[in-house]
Amino acid sequence: YRDIERNIESYRAIHGILKVNNPILPIKDSISLRSVYTHLLCDGTAQNIKSRTCKYDNKIKEAVEEFKDELSCFGNLFKEGISKVWNKERNYFMYKYSFPKAIAKILLNKFKISFDWAHGRIPKEFFKGDRKLRVAIVRAFLIDEGGIIDTEVYFTSGNPNLLKDLLKICNSLEYKCLKIKKTNNVYQLYLSSKSYLKIYTDIINIGKLPIKDKQERLELGHKLINNKFDFSKLNKKILKELSNNPMTLTELSKELIIGRKILWKYMNKLKERNLVESKSKRTGKGGAHIWRLNKH
Repeated sequence: YRDIERNIESYRAIHGILKVNNPILPIKDSISLRSVYTHLLCDGTAQNIKSRTCKYDNKIKEAVEEFKDELSCFGNLFKEGISKVWNKERNYFMYKYSFPKAIAKILLNKFKISFDWAHGRIPKEFFKGDRKLRVAIVRAFLIDEGGIIDTEVYFTSGNPNLLKDLLKICNSLEYKCLKIKKTNNVYQLYLSSKSYLKIYTDIINIGKLPIKDKQERLELGHKLINNKFDFSKLNKKILKELSNNPMTLTELSKELIIGRKILWKYMNKLKERNLVESKSKRTGKGGAHIWRLNKH
């Protein structure tokens, strides 16, 4: 087969028009391969259906650009651009990148696992490998279906078995994990704050997150662990920040380098004293209330 592989100039699926040129064969396990696979499980479409386009989309363009770069582990792709489309269901723009259906077919046949959102699983081969290979799955999951609150990293999915697979990988990395719980038909997996430094280091060793807000939250968590805060002056600092501009809790947290959970308690005490108020919400900022000084 090696002689055949060396002479393949390009390939495509029977029902696909996009090609993989100068393919890298054989396809080897790598950080990029595992990242691509995980992204397709979370926010991709890679079903082996004639009428369906294989694509990955995200509301952050940089995340899609990183995915596009990761696909280079298969070879040179047709220079299809990233398109911006309006998502009627979610009521905001998404960035979409379509890729050769042949890649989806290869992954589906190689690992014998579906990319269907309700039945998708992490291949058993991915439970092994060096540390960076396993961290690549956690990192990709964090980009698509994860979040960070202070020093807690969490993941969500409508597929409990997929989260169980992710839990197995997190355990292999010696992260302290909480039990998977269900809230409003969505399953959640939280990682303990005790493992935050280990998680932070592992992710940064691969690369910063392409989503600016998540990277800032990741950095904030790192600062929170090392920051010794003087709580006796917190009320004054909050009021000073709000005197400049109304802010969300997340924005205040970043400015003051203090956890949102603690900040929430202080904000409510200031609200009880009629010093601050929160009325409206700002779209795209975690659905958070905007806090401002009470001028009445």
